[in-house]
Amino acid sequence: MTTFSAVTVLGAGVLGSQIAFQTATHGVPVTLDDINDDAVAAGRQRLVAIIEQYVADVGEDHRAAATEAAAGIAFATDLAAAAAHAGLVIEAVPERC
Repeated sequence: MTTFSAVTVLGAGVLGSQIAFQTATHGVPVTLDDINDDAVAAGRQRLVAIIEQYVADVGEDHRAAATEAAAGIAFATDLAAAAAHAGLVIEAVPERC
């Protein structure tokens, strides 16, 4: 199995926030990057909802671990800095034509 020292997820939307959360629950340091502070703030809010759904799915006894995982996610708006030390970069940016 391949392991990564750190993961950067580009795009703090629904998909990117979920990928970041799931990665963080496995103990991997995660940076969630988006285009501006408003998008990052929306991503932070999504994580609150993701934790609630996760706890509803797996049980209340997992709340502390889920909260700790989400709290460990770093947020950024500078792509170069966010990806500089990542062993894996995942792109989850919406395509807009």
